[in-house]
Amino acid sequence: MEELHKLYNGAYCARYGYACIVDKTRRLPHLKPHFEKLAMVSALFEQGFRAVLVLDDDAFILRPEVSIEHWLTVYQGDSLIAASHGWTTFMPAPDAGRHASGAMPSVYERSTWDVPHHTNPEGFIPTLNSPNTGVLLFVDTTYTRTLLGMLLEN
Repeated sequence: MEELHKLYNGAYCARYGYACIVDKTRRLPHLKPHFEKLAMVSALFEQGFRAVLVLDDDAFILRPEVSIEHWLTVYQGDSLIAASHGWTTFMPAPDAGRHASGAMPSVYERSTWDVPHHTNPEGFIPTLNSPNTGVLLFVDTTYTRTLLGMLLEN
């Protein structure tokens, strides 16, 4: 799985000049491994990253045409942007370059269900508002640092 992660997500990072970090450091041995992402994000903020997209090792970028900056603009002012198992948002249209008139690029509404994905088990119905903690975008704000600090202390 790690090789696929590096292949797909690494290509996305290279496209936009992002750092692509695969971190297996165990900073919190007294907690379950799931909490390691919190310590990693905190450490990356200390290194000067202004935003950190955390993907579990089984998560892949399915829309490489959409940059992290897009999400930071759409959710401007937010400290933590959590993907959901199903959501709808405005996406750049295929002709998303600025028009000669200077007008904003075209956008259209698109849902996660527009993207081919694995088959869910029989009877599984993801909801629009169920967060996917395997895809989180942390923004370096006072709120985020405080939240991470409190979670890591307790």
